[in-house]
Amino acid sequence: MLRTTQLCFLLSLFFVCLFCSGKVTHAAEVNSGTKTLLLVDDHHILYRAGTRRLFHHAEAYAENPVVREDQPWELAIAWSSIHRHPETGIYQLWYQAYAGGRDPRKTHRCVVCYAESEDGIHFTKPMLKLHDFKTDRKPWEGSFPETNIVLLASGGYGDRYCNSVLFEPGEDDPARRYKMLYYDFSPDENNQEWPGWHAAFSPDGIHWSKSPRNPLNQTAYGGRTLQPLFTGEEPYKEQWDKRKSFMRKQWLLPLSMSDAVDVFFDPKQKEYAVYGKCWLNGPDGGLAWKHAMARSSSKDFLTWSAPE
Repeated sequence: MLRTTQLCFLLSLFFVCLFCSGKVTHAAEVNSGTKTLLLVDDHHILYRAGTRRLFHHAEAYAENPVVREDQPWELAIAWSSIHRHPETGIYQLWYQAYAGGRDPRKTHRCVVCYAESEDGIHFTKPMLKLHDFKTDRKPWEGSFPETNIVLLASGGYGDRYCNSVLFEPGEDDPARRYKMLYYDFSPDENNQEWPGWHAAFSPDGIHWSKSPRNPLNQTAYGGRTLQPLFTGEEPYKEQWDKRKSFMRKQWLLPLSMSDAVDVFFDPKQKEYAVYGKCWLNGPDGGLAWKHAMARSSSKDFLTWSAPE
């Protein structure tokens, strides 16, 4: 009986020491300043007598929007990505500009444009000689050899979409210090077109080069009741859209992350990470049941993990 009691005591002492060592290690990590603390609650606060938690609510700028649709290629703008250059202090802004059918070239339907600002409020759109724009739509009809367009679409089945830009001044390759991830349609090595993530790189955020490995992955919108793809089967099927009276392509791939992404570098994991939109399959096996947010990671910005 005594031996059993001693054994229970020693085991209890072991687990208490183990628990305390973890708490001490955690406390040492916090006190040494090696861990970033988000004080959104009282988890890391021992006591706060005589204090109260005060939340400062963000207020919308009274003169919004700070970037307006005032160019022929800007029927609608969205998907902004902004960065402040550490040396110049200039805010660099990349945004999606949708032109629709104003320019008959499909590569110009949905593009990435560039603007900059000294204060983050008053933006200018530098007219560059990188990509032109042509339209016969009033009141814009004419040819515009200078635009602020910095990236065109591939001109595939669907539109290019979204743009998330990451700046890494410590990148060894100067031509890759600016990295962009976006969604587009491109052919693979077998000349089979797929929708998926695409990468582009730039030395200055203005002159971009698309990765020859695009598309980096294969994504899909899918459609309800469509079964996953069989080996060797075409990646889509045509389906008549009664509402719009045209033949619509329905992707048969199992659904994954698609056309809404935000990329950043995770210093703790030492990898690139993307948070973006994905689809969940329905309980009845149908595709495109619900939207969800997922994460994908990469060590080289080109090979991405399956979403989680």
